[in-house]
Amino acid sequence: MVVGTCRRLGGYEPDLRHRSSDADVQLELVRAGAAVALMPALTLPGDDPALAVRGIAETDLRRRLVVVTRDTPPAPALTAFLTAVTDRVRDLGR
Repeated sequence: MVVGTCRRLGGYEPDLRHRSSDADVQLELVRAGAAVALMPALTLPGDDPALAVRGIAETDLRRRLVVVTRDTPPAPALTAFLTAVTDRVRDLGR
């Protein structure tokens, strides 16, 4: 997502020094001043003075998250997880 966004919207090739699909790792790299990151709003902490959150190139980047489950009653942990994600998305929309 970073490379494609920089190429498409910024017209440049980013200098990638770190790669991680773990949001907590990315946030720690940013807090340490070792990186910038494109993060979905869903993964951002509420109020962290160590982070400067900015929009990208006056555009709205989006991605779709899809959950596929079995056709059986879900485990309580899955139900709790899906409820938490749904609630967070709803809060972001306000």
